[in-house]
Amino acid sequence: MNEQFILNFLSENLEVCLLAALLMGFIVNQFFSKKALIIAKRKELFAEVNHRSSHSAPIPAFGGISLFVVFVCAALTMVGIGSSHAIGFVVLSAFILFMSGLKDDLMGTSARTKLLVQIGTAVLVLINSELTLTHLSGFFGIEEITPIAGFLISLGSIVFLVNAYNLIDGIDGLAGSVAIIAFSVFGVYYYVNDYTFLSVIMAAMIGALVSFLSWNFASEKRKMFMGDTGSLVIGFLLAVNSLVIVAQQPLGPEPFFVPQNSVVFILSVLVIPVLDTLRIILIRLSNGQKPWVADRNHMHHLLLDKGLSHKQATFCLASLQIIAIFGYIIINNLGPIAQHLFVLCLYSTYAAMFFSASVTRKLGENGKGFQKLSSVLRTLLP
Repeated sequence: MNEQFILNFLSENLEVCLLAALLMGFIVNQFFSKKALIIAKRKELFAEVNHRSSHSAPIPAFGGISLFVVFVCAALTMVGIGSSHAIGFVVLSAFILFMSGLKDDLMGTSARTKLLVQIGTAVLVLINSELTLTHLSGFFGIEEITPIAGFLISLGSIVFLVNAYNLIDGIDGLAGSVAIIAFSVFGVYYYVNDYTFLSVIMAAMIGALVSFLSWNFASEKRKMFMGDTGSLVIGFLLAVNSLVIVAQQPLGPEPFFVPQNSVVFILSVLVIPVLDTLRIILIRLSNGQKPWVADRNHMHHLLLDKGLSHKQATFCLASLQIIAIFGYIIINNLGPIAQHLFVLCLYSTYAAMFFSASVTRKLGENGKGFQKLSSVLRTLLP
């Protein structure tokens, strides 16, 4: 009786619940971020400063602790009032990744160990949910796929997106902004398609991330980084929600805004982490380096080298993400050929922009396009 009452209340007052979740996420994150900052400074737990760092002062990297707390509170609340028990395994997997990230932030962890943990958590959530892909929504003509192929693609997608999101967490505001935009899109998708529980969780995470940005953009005295505790968990949540949208979407024509090709839709929403990771892997391999060896060739590094501030570089990349999303919405009902041409043009154009910037930096020159972009952004933003 109580469960049914709560479910009816959620359905009838969903907008109020979403607003409450948003505020809850913000307030809880503020509270735990303050506590984490105090403890980190008292124990002198700061992010390492090295040749790749975009900061020179010692900054705590425990912003992810409060983000994880908000997710757990929101997710377990939804489980308690009747949501799918698969969310419980998502929470468990996120907890394992959180602990792995915490160890890495405190003592460091080898790339091999982190990869094994990521594979293990991906397997855990896939075998205890319905997230294993059975189709690719017609992506380049591929409809249904075999169970083994579906499992491997789902597993690879989770591991790839966890690492892709972790890699863009290199400047103030970028990881938080990309996640806010993505969770907002996912939240709207869930809202219009009656995924009540998931829309509430998205609202809570958006509130928490907005709160995090207030610490991430703060002065050095109050500044805090997300750290692996946050980037691994948020990357995992982005991956899980991506699989939800692809796996659960029925094949065939759908109303407006329900993506006709959910794979292209996800590639548009997550264009920044996906593109940056693909190009950085290609660059490292072409230079004879191992893909996991860190460097300063990420897109945000190129923008910083062109003279942009952290806020300006974040604004630039977040704007490219928003343009990609609206671009997909415009071509959503134009058929598969238009959608495949869109994703090819999108990734080719963005890759060409940053490839040009990478080459000109290597030659010690200033690319005209990026020089103009830099001057415009320096005028508009502090």
